[in-house]
Amino acid sequence: MRGREVRAMAEDGRYGRLRSVRTDIRFGVPAAGSYRERPELGGGIFRDCASYWLQAVQATVGLGGATGRGTGRFAGPYGSDLAFEARLGREDGREAVLHCEVGEGHQARHTFVFETAEVRPRNSLLPTMGTLPLNLVVQHADGARQVLPFPPVANYDSQLDRVRATLSGRHTDDGDSDSGGSGGGDGGELERAGARVELMASINQDAVRASEWQTR
Repeated sequence: MRGREVRAMAEDGRYGRLRSVRTDIRFGVPAAGSYRERPELGGGIFRDCASYWLQAVQATVGLGGATGRGTGRFAGPYGSDLAFEARLGREDGREAVLHCEVGEGHQARHTFVFETAEVRPRNSLLPTMGTLPLNLVVQHADGARQVLPFPPVANYDSQLDRVRATLSGRHTDDGDSDSGGSGGGDGGELERAGARVELMASINQDAVRASEWQTR
């Protein structure tokens, strides 16, 4: 729902041109021995966070024609990455940046930077079983601040509903990146998810190769 609204902002130009998307995520230190420490099982902070970043970008401006690069600090157990910065370049000049790290204090924030305002969703990716108010905060360049309210959503329930709908062929695109949606692209949900996975793997592999080269 919020992703659809931000996409509408980007399309109708009410705050000018969307210039960039910034995502900052910090997740807690993984439990010792968990899969989140094991790169061969999908561990590492980048692969833990990148899907949320790419969903937000795909839901608003799409991933068509985007190319990515990244750098990581592969100092964790089994060579897992503890910090990672990734960038997407687009043919239209807009950029999407992800900074993610392992550390104390949960943080998950998307910032959509327009010419005359910055738009931030509240309560992104909070690990809770209850419902949360999913508002958008619009900070205007002139200092004015506006809060756009949306109905509360239980993220885990919404994610499960979307998985069921996708597997049963009933998936509909509402553009809500907070609940696992990924609007803003052509094709079905599985095709859009495939585009995210492919881009994520490419960025991660390039960063791993660069890190290995630097340590030689």
